[in-house]
Amino acid sequence: MSAVSTEPDHDDTEVAGDDAPATTSPPRRSSAWIAWTVALALAVVAAFAVVQWRSVAGPVETVEAAREAAVAYVTTLSTWDASDGLEPTYAALVAGATDEFVPEIDEVFGNEEREQLVASDAVSTGTIEDVLTGEPGDGRVPVVVVVEQFVVTGPSADPVARTERVALLQMVDDGGRWLVDDLEMLSELQLSEEEQ
Repeated sequence: MSAVSTEPDHDDTEVAGDDAPATTSPPRRSSAWIAWTVALALAVVAAFAVVQWRSVAGPVETVEAAREAAVAYVTTLSTWDASDGLEPTYAALVAGATDEFVPEIDEVFGNEEREQLVASDAVSTGTIEDVLTGEPGDGRVPVVVVVEQFVVTGPSADPVARTERVALLQMVDDGGRWLVDDLEMLSELQLSEEEQ
């Protein structure tokens, strides 16, 4: 309510009228959003601890090649359209992995899993949020990739699932090609519609 002085004998009567600037309280973040942010930050910090980061992580060319291969792999893993049967996605994932890691791919994109995704008309889009590389050694480079994945099913244009993932990939040099030898999911945070 505007405050108006009612004493006429004073010249310094102040009136807060329409010209006074309106004050509004800053928007509040939901507690769920804050919790998600803290959890993601902790996951990234944990990734640093896992791979024992250094400010200078070995030969630049080696690290950069491993980094690019890891980003390409996570992009393929999180960005696909089931309308093509997912055969191209599966083939690319197998081509970018060691023989030891292929069984892990089958758990995610095996025949049964692909059939379910195709039947639901699923489309997934992954956005790389951050990439951290660790110290190379013995032909291996650990890489942490943070990816935000949106999955849509059926005719709906809205994401039915939004997930923030922090993945630790162990990249190995196979005759000049960097392949995924292991992938550990450090964090998977399912976001609600309110947080989207």
